Amino acid sequence: MLAAAAPGGGTGTLLAYHARGDLALGVSLQGALAVLGLLAVPAWSLAAPYAGAAIGGAATAQVVAMLVAQLIPIAVGMWLRARRPILAERVQKLSRKVADVLLVTMTVYILATTATQLATIPAIGYATFALLSLVCLAAYATPALVTPAARRAVAMTTTVRSLSLALLVAGLSADAARVSLTVLAYAPVMYAVAALALIPLRKSALLERTSPDASPV
Repeated sequence: MLAAAAPGGGTGTLLAYHARGDLALGVSLQGALAVLGLLAVPAWSLAAPYAGAAIGGAATAQVVAMLVAQLIPIAVGMWLRARRPILAERVQKLSRKVADVLLVTMTVYILATTATQLATIPAIGYATFALLSLVCLAAYATPALVTPAARRAVAMTTTVRSLSLALLVAGLSADAARVSLTVLAYAPVMYAVAALALIPLRKSALLERTSPDASPV
């Protein structure tokens, strides 16, 4: 539930890139979700049924700092793209490679350091994580999205959650260790589902490019 309440994470834009999605839409959506998180996460901390404490004081500052940390790179990237497009293209290539390495490293680290604890979570929990990720992927079918590229961007951006915010709220619960472990267990399942979804999404993008009926962009 904490993962579901958290806004979309920044990695979603990276996966939208790999899915050949509409990057402008993905970045805009990430920025909007980051701002909405300022309301959604504290509201969840008040209504949570897991004996959680309300976010306040230093915790509020941490929530704001996490969300601002997402918005600053977005703003800098937009400015650079508008003013120095050639430099922006070079920065994008480098930053994408760095982000790929960090994503893989983070996932492997979680699995390596918490494997024993993750094994204590029942199978129904992992099944629920996978189901939630699949529900998020269903955003691909949003009727208002008129282009496949937009569908791919929204699907990836909404599937990846900002688990750092979820972990912050988890730390305020009565059983912080257990709730935090559950949030961590959600991460590898979320990324596994997203990675598997990349296969058909990238294939559909390739078919669009090679189709004789495809219009030039």
